[in-house]
Amino acid sequence: MPTPWIVPYWRLRSENCNFTKTSIMASIRNLKKEINSVIGGIIEAVFIVEDAKEQPESKEGSAIVDSAIATFDDLMVKINKRDVEDRTTHLKKVKAEFEKKARELVDKVNKLGA
Repeated sequence: MPTPWIVPYWRLRSENCNFTKTSIMASIRNLKKEINSVIGGIIEAVFIVEDAKEQPESKEGSAIVDSAIATFDDLMVKINKRDVEDRTTHLKKVKAEFEKKARELVDKVNKLGA
């Protein structure tokens, strides 16, 4: 079964991204796993689209991969930041930022595949 946000073969839809909705962050480890999984899936989707279009290592694809890696690094730094006043609120903001950036990356992959 394909990942929930990959719709036929390489076509991604940002409205199909399945992000867990929790009122309080159950675990920082789960958030890190979710970020790793989604960003990794987006990077993999870039390679699938490039292979399908027979354009390996295109400039646009490389830019999306670089953006995804930068997003991952930025989010991990924010998650590991401990000197915040309210950690729960901070993590909720990080999760919201993650969802926004993931949808933007998915839209870029869709444009690459079009």
